Amino acid sequence: MFDSQGDRSSMVLFYQLRGLKRHLVGTYDPSTAIANWTEDLWFARKRNELVNV
Repeated sequence: MFDSQGDRSSMVLFYQLRGLKRHLVGTYDPSTAIANWTEDLWFARKRNELVNV
């Protein structure tokens, strides 16, 4: 596959990005992501309390 200028590099990059996206979607675990986000938020708040004392 070639783009309008007859160059393949942009199409290759597109397919690599599409493959990466598919991989990320396949390995994404919503419950773990929510747990990590909650934990980060909790510890960020705790750090702020320590700083503001």
